Amino acid sequence: MIIGKHPRKRWIERVNPGAASMVPEELDTEIQAAFDKAAVVHEEEENGEPVQYRVLDDIFFIYNIAADKLITLVDIDFGFSPEVNLTICRVQTERVLGLKERIAAETKLVDLSCADIDHKLLAVADEIAELDARLAAARATRGRVP
Repeated sequence: MIIGKHPRKRWIERVNPGAASMVPEELDTEIQAAFDKAAVVHEEEENGEPVQYRVLDDIFFIYNIAADKLITLVDIDFGFSPEVNLTICRVQTERVLGLKERIAAETKLVDLSCADIDHKLLAVADEIAELDARLAAARATRGRVP
């Protein structure tokens, strides 16, 4: 993953001021480790590029998937003490992840239902074709054309 100057600067400003003395490679390793632990909370297309949003505790990462580049990171601050902010972030992240799991499960059920309906429609179409063929054969044997 590419970690440019901007995310490094934000990491030092917002997450770990002590990292200012680190060489870029060490800083990148620290940022990468946090990024890897972060939960994916959302993905979307932004200006034609796939973007992923991740959260770790009270750190919000914005990542360009196609470019494999960390765009920026933000500390999440609701204006409370650090402990309360962290609790809010963890609770809300758990809630988002739970909702994502629920959406995935419901989507799977819908997909299964659609597949079942498609199967039934194909069976009905085959039955209609068979009945049309039998009707055409019956009409031909009687010598009548409707």
